[in-house]
Amino acid sequence: MLDAVREFKPVLGPQMADALAECTRSCSPDLAFRLLLRALSSAAQLPDYTTLSRGQYVQLSDLGMAFNYGEYVVSDLQYLVDAT
Repeated sequence: MLDAVREFKPVLGPQMADALAECTRSCSPDLAFRLLLRALSSAAQLPDYTTLSRGQYVQLSDLGMAFNYGEYVVSDLQYLVDAT
């Protein structure tokens, strides 16, 4: 989970990334992952519009499987994957 936080730090910003990293270490990696997904979804609504690479999406999918999430939890962000 910490690798994912580092990966998305440019999108999340340093304060959000630091908070998610602290949540991962001190509270619950599962909770931090759910918050990461929500933050990415929110970032997609910003004017500069966040996209995900195929590799980033796969990384999120792998984490979702590791946390035993259903197939639709991460796939809700599939629209953010850059088609190029």
